[in-house]
Amino acid sequence: MGIRKIGIAGAGLMGAGMSQIFAHHGYDVVVYDAFDAALEKGKRLVVLNQAAQVEAGEVTDAEGARTLAALRFTSELDALADRDEKFLKIYNALYRD
Repeated sequence: MGIRKIGIAGAGLMGAGMSQIFAHHGYDVVVYDAFDAALEKGKRLVVLNQAAQVEAGEVTDAEGARTLAALRFTSELDALADRDEKFLKIYNALYRD
């Protein structure tokens, strides 16, 4: 079956960048952050990066739209529970088995 659903804990520069790359490559991505301001900033960064890539001709409008549609930003930690793969150690620190 493989990995199709990615969870990223942290919407900062690295989390936003990773989420964009995974979404661009067809993964269903959830980005978690405890702070709404960080979520908004991360989302804005991805939107700006996608727009710049479209403008530069690196991706088409349709590819940019698909990337953005594959992303979900949330402050609900439980949204990471169904992910096939989780990135960044905060999740592991909070949910040790």
